[in-house]
Amino acid sequence: MRTEVAKVSEIPDDRGLRVQIDKKFIALFKVEDKVYAINAICPHAGAFLDMGWLDEHAVICPLHGWDFDVRTGESPSFGIKTGCFEVDVEEDAVFVITEDPSPPEEEAPPEEEAPPEEEAPPEEDAPPEEDAPAAG
Repeated sequence: MRTEVAKVSEIPDDRGLRVQIDKKFIALFKVEDKVYAINAICPHAGAFLDMGWLDEHAVICPLHGWDFDVRTGESPSFGIKTGCFEVDVEEDAVFVITEDPSPPEEEAPPEEEAPPEEEAPPEEDAPPEEDAPAAG
């Protein structure tokens, strides 16, 4: 899904801009005239990465100082990664591409009704049941 989320001119040079698509918070960063988008929530402790500061291509988390490369979402210092999103820029408009929502599950075809069970035909060749002899 491609969603327009901001204008390039709205993104600060020294930190990020938080946007939201559906229930997902995304942090936009502008580095050397290119825009990057990563998950806005730090996977370490839940702080908003857009409130951190940029050091070249790394955003530094404002809570504990963890660093994340805005190009890849990887933390070179701590070996963890946060989500990244593809970005398109058209003039001043910033578009973020997120995965399409899962397609609705296809409905299973209605189950065919099984034909009613046929009763076994009476056995015509069987001898008639004999009554047990009466006790005497």
